Amino acid sequence: MTTTSPGRGRLLLNFWIDLISLIPFLICLATGLAIQTNYHFHHLPDSTLLWGGDRQFWQGVHLCSACATLSVLIPHILLHLRWFKTAVFRNSSLGAGQRRWTLALGAVFLLTVMTSLLSLPLIPGSGLHHLFIEIHDKLGLLLIPPATYHLLHGGRWLLKIGRRLMT
Repeated sequence: MTTTSPGRGRLLLNFWIDLISLIPFLICLATGLAIQTNYHFHHLPDSTLLWGGDRQFWQGVHLCSACATLSVLIPHILLHLRWFKTAVFRNSSLGAGQRRWTLALGAVFLLTVMTSLLSLPLIPGSGLHHLFIEIHDKLGLLLIPPATYHLLHGGRWLLKIGRRLMT
């Protein structure tokens, strides 16, 4: 019987959580962009089909993938909570500017999630619902560059750790 060291067990847990979160996050990102660019920016009617689905279909896929992403992202954040607290609030190798940037990105991400969640119980098309969705949309667009960086950086980590775990 083989046993794993506590460090390897945590590494394995990080690896699987990151890998599992990748697919729903990419679907959420793609559907959010599709909704934003086609139905908001290009003002297509809601009934216009895009890749076989209308706006309501893509919003449903976006919501389902966002829920799946959040369900895996919560453990991801909890696993990195010690790093986040150290990076933002304590002395770390990050400079003051990077600490502020990390804190700001965390705040924007939290606001993006909160505006989406706050819109759910509201009547679709109402003024407050529209306001929360518009804020969510714009904050989501702001998060694309740092999310891309995080995915590229995390993708390299996943490949490196995946190779190490395979050997």
